[in-house]
Amino acid sequence: MFLFYLSIIHLSLSQDSHFPYMYSDCTHLILPPRCQCYHSGNESQLHCYNIQLDFIPKLPNNMRWHTLDFSLNHIKTIPSYVFSDIYVEKIDLHTNHLQTIDETAFGEIQNLKQLFMNHNQLKEFNPNILTSPGVTLVIYKKGYQAIDTSIISSVTSRVKGLGSIQTDDNHTLVIDGADYIAPPQENNALFLMTNFIRTDQKYTRCEESPFDQKTACPDNAYCQTKNYRRANGKWTGRCLFRNDSSANRSRSPLGRCELEGWCPVENDVYLPEPIRDALNFTIYVKNFIEFPRFKVIRKNFQLDANYLRSCNYDSVTHKTCPVFRVGTLLDIVESNPTEQHYMLKLGAVIRVKIDWNCNLDKSLDFCLPEYSFTRLDAADKEQSFAHGFNFRFASHWKHQNRSYRTLTKAYGLRFIISVSGYAGRFDLMTLALNIGSLVGILGLVKFICDCVAFYVHPQ
Repeated sequence: MFLFYLSIIHLSLSQDSHFPYMYSDCTHLILPPRCQCYHSGNESQLHCYNIQLDFIPKLPNNMRWHTLDFSLNHIKTIPSYVFSDIYVEKIDLHTNHLQTIDETAFGEIQNLKQLFMNHNQLKEFNPNILTSPGVTLVIYKKGYQAIDTSIISSVTSRVKGLGSIQTDDNHTLVIDGADYIAPPQENNALFLMTNFIRTDQKYTRCEESPFDQKTACPDNAYCQTKNYRRANGKWTGRCLFRNDSSANRSRSPLGRCELEGWCPVENDVYLPEPIRDALNFTIYVKNFIEFPRFKVIRKNFQLDANYLRSCNYDSVTHKTCPVFRVGTLLDIVESNPTEQHYMLKLGAVIRVKIDWNCNLDKSLDFCLPEYSFTRLDAADKEQSFAHGFNFRFASHWKHQNRSYRTLTKAYGLRFIISVSGYAGRFDLMTLALNIGSLVGILGLVKFICDCVAFYVHPQ
């Protein structure tokens, strides 16, 4: 994201600023619905913020504007001469999706003093497109605000959804939240199981895995001297042979080392298909934050309860909804459907980032989180070892003094939730220090220029 900071602040007062601004409708103008107009003397304010606007409307040039507010919308570009012959002092375009600005976008604009474009997607900015003198750029950081970055955060999450799998005996097994969330609670993280291998075992003696070539043995001596780190139990030193199924029932030339431990050994060579309907699981993330310097406490679910019960996050229409559908998140972090299938089958790691960037000079209603999502693990095609994300857990019990357990190898999506942000509020001391720093820098520049003039180029 393009970042720019200029600590030179141009202060000016309109000659009509002592008039109160009164609300008026905009029916006499050709403007998008939900825009609001305010008039004071011969100046006007136009507020078209947070109305899902994706373009800048053409305004009549026979009006004197004090403020044009198009913030908190979906505007991606500023076309040519959209503000031509407009008399305006302040334009607010912060928190949009701005990517491009035409070189003539601000051509022939009159009296522009303030331009706000923080929280956009600009990669570069050419100041030459601003033709009005005395323009104030306040982008990303504001030189008149005290900033608090020591955010205190707490995150809890809840998952809803039902899934099903087909068992080996052709039965349908229904999976609910108690099954696919392991462990039930984590700090700022969540594991959602989308695939698994389950093995019922008891503590006894049995042969090693038939899918591992290094567990094959020609005799007992091999199992007594071999120290194999991938063994599934403690080798007893015996080599177990199976009789051939043919008529002569000859013994196979190679056997398997016997182990003492949990039997039968897990078979994770052949993976089943992911849990059905895993894409429709929803994750509800509750985030509480505090900016201790300003004693401001916020939460990310300060919306209507009926809205929260029905909304699902969408980067365009529901970008403040804290309920996330798994399929939507996969579409954001990975566009390839085949890779999405491997993510559900083998597991993956996804970061959910919550940004709180609050301007406390405005209403707290504008202090809202912004969500972003990134896949942290490598794609399946880019890995040759240890694909995806998985781990094992077991549940134990006893029956007739014998030990049993159910071993589960869980594959799934691990969501790591990180919270960051800052808050700013007007502070006279900060403003005075920035102005003083500017004066000092200008004095240093004069001193350097004098040194260059007198000693480097004495002529």
